[in-house]
Amino acid sequence: MKELFIRQFGKPEGKNGVFLGKIMAVSNRKMHKAVMSYMKMPERVLEIGTGTGSQLEMLSRTFTGAELFGIDISEDMVRAAKKRLGTKAKISLGSIEQTDFEDGFFDTVITTDTCYFWKDTVKALSEIRRILKTDGQLIIAYNSMYAGFVHRSDNSCKMYDDNSIISCLKLSGMRLLRQKRCGLMQKVLEFSIDKNDEDLTAEDRRKRKYSQRADVSCPVFHKMKGVFMYLVFSILGLIGGLLCCVGDVLFDLKGKGNEKLGTSKNIDSNWVKMADWRFGLSIAFALVGDAMVGLGFYSIGMQIAETHSLLGYLTIGFGYFGSMAGIFIHSFVCIQALIYKGALINGSLQIADDILEKLYKQIMPTFATGYISLLVPTVLVIIAILNGALDVPKICVILNPIVFLIFGLTCRKIDPVKFQDLPGIIMPSFGLSMFGLIGILNLI
Repeated sequence: MKELFIRQFGKPEGKNGVFLGKIMAVSNRKMHKAVMSYMKMPERVLEIGTGTGSQLEMLSRTFTGAELFGIDISEDMVRAAKKRLGTKAKISLGSIEQTDFEDGFFDTVITTDTCYFWKDTVKALSEIRRILKTDGQLIIAYNSMYAGFVHRSDNSCKMYDDNSIISCLKLSGMRLLRQKRCGLMQKVLEFSIDKNDEDLTAEDRRKRKYSQRADVSCPVFHKMKGVFMYLVFSILGLIGGLLCCVGDVLFDLKGKGNEKLGTSKNIDSNWVKMADWRFGLSIAFALVGDAMVGLGFYSIGMQIAETHSLLGYLTIGFGYFGSMAGIFIHSFVCIQALIYKGALINGSLQIADDILEKLYKQIMPTFATGYISLLVPTVLVIIAILNGALDVPKICVILNPIVFLIFGLTCRKIDPVKFQDLPGIIMPSFGLSMFGLIGILNLI
């Protein structure tokens, strides 16, 4: 069964093979988009392993002036691709290990989910190098889950992860320019024919420098695959936001009969009915929750940075600062309730109000800074979704604290009694948890 599975993925045949090819076309869509994002304005493009022709069809719509070619070792796939593409591309039956193309014929060669099925890797890469222009680009997209499965089942598989692919390409005279993830298990790598430093263009030098910098692993996480680390951090960010919601309920669920007191109307009359342990436990939940939200911001920021570095790093910076500000804000609002209860026992409402008003005057600039620092990464993530830096549905722009806060305030406006506490009190924290969810969606 395993051998049949591998054989069909490597060379889809028959009705089952055609059906599998269509499934692969859908599952590889994110890799296809990532491959296109790396392409310049090509004159001639060759796709190795055309399958049903979905990638070439996308290219025909984007690069209207380019000549498109495709080869595949499966007669059924060649037939399906020709039927789909018509005159948009020239599809032929054959292997990349030996082609009839002239030397330096293509300026771009692309392949998705095929490199681990090449029987003679050295011969295949030598042929790619021969038919590629000296300033051309080779773009390889692969799925580490499929690659690992094939490698474990077939020892002849030489290209199955970053290290093996880069090593094989280097031995064939190719150099890695850049790489990026486009899913939980999917990655795209761009190579060029190796040149001496003096022959490199300024753009190639920049790509090489970026790639070398990106390959340096953080010592703390050097044993973790970056994508899995991002996934774990996004999950922690999601959980962290929910923990903050629990902290909000412990502090802000005041019950019926509550009145706003004091000069600034920041005092809740029902604080005196609430047990002191609720405020202490609320701070503890916020402390843990906001720290985890910070990890969620780091994850989504790094994912954005793979496409737009400035946008990503700003998200990380403001996200971290906002998370720490969240701990401060939540701690203060809980402490003010304890101050109010203590002052009320030994004095009056006026004394408690005077104490808290002095605190408010000193603390409000810091409060405002903290809220703004949480607003900025929210806006940055919205921009990242809209401009495609995060590959998630555009509807995900509504999954943020601003929208959720507006929803909570609207509920309270509609029925101040029924919605006095919930859902309004947890909406901003619930919105923060959504950044973790967006990070997860972008990865998978």
